[in-house]
Amino acid sequence: MATVIFHGPCGSGPIYCTKASRAPISLVLQDSATLQEEQARYAARAGYSRHQRPEPLYRIEDARRTVRRRQTLPFDDEQAIFPGIALRYRRAGHLLGAAEESAPW
Repeated sequence: MATVIFHGPCGSGPIYCTKASRAPISLVLQDSATLQEEQARYAARAGYSRHQRPEPLYRIEDARRTVRRRQTLPFDDEQAIFPGIALRYRRAGHLLGAAEESAPW
């Protein structure tokens, strides 16, 4: 997610999630960014990258910027996210916050 936000054309709009998935998203993104940074430093020290200056896919600051854009939506409520496009989360599976999205257009 952070890579797409940082490198892609995703603009600056909200990133929708369920209330229960909000905290794990923050934890996972920031932890993976830390690992990305550590791996890039190690690759540079060990010299095993084919890049002269190995860079992480995204940095902790990219993850933090991404996390700030989260917006929670309740289950089973339809929310207009763009003109003519609505999003609805429905419960899916046994994982906390797991949801399937339906976006009728």
